[in-house]
Amino acid sequence: PDKQQFWMNTDEAETIPVIFTTKNVDHALHVADTVFALPTTLNRKGLSQVINHLLGLEDSEKSINWDCAIDGECLRTSLKKYLIRKRLSGESKLLIEYFEFPEEPQQDKSMSHPDWVSSLDASNTILVSGCYDGLMRVWNFNSDCLATGSGHDSAIRSVRILKKCSNDDITIFASASKDRTARVWKFDHSDQSVESVFECVGHSAPLESLASNPHQSRFLTGSWDKQIRMWEGNISDVRSDDDSSSKMQIDEDTPSSESQNPPKRHKLSHQQSEAENDIDSSERFRSSGSMQRESLTTLSGHQQCVSAICWPSSHAVYSGSWDHTIRHWDLNKGTSVTSWQTGQVVNSLDFSLEHNLAVSAHADHTLRLWDFRLKSGSYDPVEHLPTMQLKVKQWCTSAVWAPADSHPHLFASSDHSGNVKVWDIRSRVPLHTLKGHEDKALCLGWFDAEQQSSSSRLFSGGADSEILNHRVP
Repeated sequence: PDKQQFWMNTDEAETIPVIFTTKNVDHALHVADTVFALPTTLNRKGLSQVINHLLGLEDSEKSINWDCAIDGECLRTSLKKYLIRKRLSGESKLLIEYFEFPEEPQQDKSMSHPDWVSSLDASNTILVSGCYDGLMRVWNFNSDCLATGSGHDSAIRSVRILKKCSNDDITIFASASKDRTARVWKFDHSDQSVESVFECVGHSAPLESLASNPHQSRFLTGSWDKQIRMWEGNISDVRSDDDSSSKMQIDEDTPSSESQNPPKRHKLSHQQSEAENDIDSSERFRSSGSMQRESLTTLSGHQQCVSAICWPSSHAVYSGSWDHTIRHWDLNKGTSVTSWQTGQVVNSLDFSLEHNLAVSAHADHTLRLWDFRLKSGSYDPVEHLPTMQLKVKQWCTSAVWAPADSHPHLFASSDHSGNVKVWDIRSRVPLHTLKGHEDKALCLGWFDAEQQSSSSRLFSGGADSEILNHRVP
């Protein structure tokens, strides 16, 4: 049958003129630049069949599952419903961009912990995880635990790799804990050992968040004391200037954390957990022989816990808080430049340099997208409106962007249902819902895998004490 007529069931079918376009580098997958009259009853899957037919792929194993976008919005209804919602007539000519629909991530072997997994980060070869048992763990992407490091006296809340300080031989990373300290760690790839290099002291309450920048040796921590502190993460001078004012040796007769049982998470009520903030700092555990550093800068402005920080570029730092605000900080001046009202507690904040958009996760079961270049901050790339809010069924714990090189339009979210959802910013409906956690999903990380691999990795940690390892095609 004629390619322009095969999908027409009746002569009375309501149609609309359509032109297909694609950015696919394979010119064999380009549909002819022709106007096609398509039934308005077609949805994404129907359009995918049309495209495969036009490409001669409908009867072969090479058939491709295509996604379709109109004016920057992924089509998730029929063409007719789209026309009605956009108030377009049937004579409107639609330019439909098609691209491959992302395959569902496939789960590999999980990584078991003895307690809740609160945070994780990865390079292109290893993953580091922070746990409520107070221990740091280093893993390979085959889910093998390579090393375990002790030092904290309470739950670890956030971890980040300091890429500027790392090289092929060692990986440097930082952790933030409820024991009111941060620590900088060194993982030696040759003997697969990990050690705590020094401790960062200065916060007067439990730490909640941590951020690093790939082009900076420094890192930032956020705390229940409402402050953000900056620290130097470079370990090259640790032994050479022990007498400097920013470091000191702890008394050798202080008990060593290595000789103690790992601290356990106690299931406390919300009021009990916040009461930890009132513990006198003199009661903080200190490990034997550990070096200490003081902060370089303190940023003040939030009225409650600093629960999220992201540092996307050298000049831009953003933080989210339980005070229902997101703040933009000028590191040179040490002041808050702008703040935006979120209306809810901010649990997570991540920034995409590709789109100049941030995504935040909130306690009101909502994900929000932000364009901080706008006065209002928030932005809806689907409806071109000042606000984009994506609803899930439970408390949202985390949201992270996919690697820009492999999946530039995607991000993922986790929530208390235990599910991880994969989203495209051009749609209000998740692409995939990944099940697997038997309890709350608490943290996420999406990273490029080994250089020889064409897939990326999506990791999620949960209250079931597991890290789920998903391979994303």
